[in-house]
Amino acid sequence: MILNGPALRVMQQQARGRFVRKLLIYCGGLIVPVVAGLVFGFNLALQCVIAIFLAHGTQLMHQLTHGVFNPNKDRFIGWWLGLALFENFIEYRVSHLNHHRLIGTEKYHCHPSRMPKVSGLVKVVYSGLHLFKIVFYVKTLRRLFAALLGRSDIAPNDKQNRLICNDYRWMLLAHSGVLAGAYYFGLLGLLVDIWLIPLVIASCLHTLLELATHADCAMDETDPRLNSRSIRTNGLMNWFSNYGCFHAEHHQYMVVPMDVLPQIHGQMPMDIKHTNPGYLALVLQLMRSFVKGLKAS
Repeated sequence: MILNGPALRVMQQQARGRFVRKLLIYCGGLIVPVVAGLVFGFNLALQCVIAIFLAHGTQLMHQLTHGVFNPNKDRFIGWWLGLALFENFIEYRVSHLNHHRLIGTEKYHCHPSRMPKVSGLVKVVYSGLHLFKIVFYVKTLRRLFAALLGRSDIAPNDKQNRLICNDYRWMLLAHSGVLAGAYYFGLLGLLVDIWLIPLVIASCLHTLLELATHADCAMDETDPRLNSRSIRTNGLMNWFSNYGCFHAEHHQYMVVPMDVLPQIHGQMPMDIKHTNPGYLALVLQLMRSFVKGLKAS
């Protein structure tokens, strides 16, 4: 496979068309269970479908952070994808690009030297708070209040600070409008069915997707073959993760569209240290590692 300038431009052009199709599937995946719930009544199965597509939307956001259309279109689409999960797209993009730039260094927040030293029950509670993104939502609430004052603790410059703060304000306006409308029309119960319950499930799914990319890898190494993972999985999980399962390849070839990563995996082997034959095998591995760590502490 050739990865020169002309070849990359062709890949990126083709990726735009595929991304439009992904968005259509995403929208359909949310609309169909909502309509079905309104007609036949909501149940956990329908709420899980909504949650799956909400979590999948975060993976589409991830692709947008690396550029799909142009900065304005990417920001507009990313804002809508992140809205239901309280994700500020510009903030997410800044944080994610820092992740690529700093991973493996002592400045990276997941470097072993910066990880909290917890054990026993504290470790269980700590992990649970992160699994359901409670820590993230508390931090988001704090950043939302800071944005109302025009401050962002992650913005690298004044322009990004302004964009992040503006997006938080629009997010607050949208959520306030939805809550006010639901309260006025007596639809708070419906909001719980189509948003709150799916949000809890989607938060857990999103955490597991993010955890799978680097957990148990060498976070004190800058080499993607050591600090990232590649997961050989089925077509459904390839779609759900938006090919983020090929994460070591993504870190090595960051400019390559996500859809091309399976070809990279097959045609440009990287001697990746951390590989798994599927997400189930990985989850079992991480659970064993977690229990082993608890016993050791």
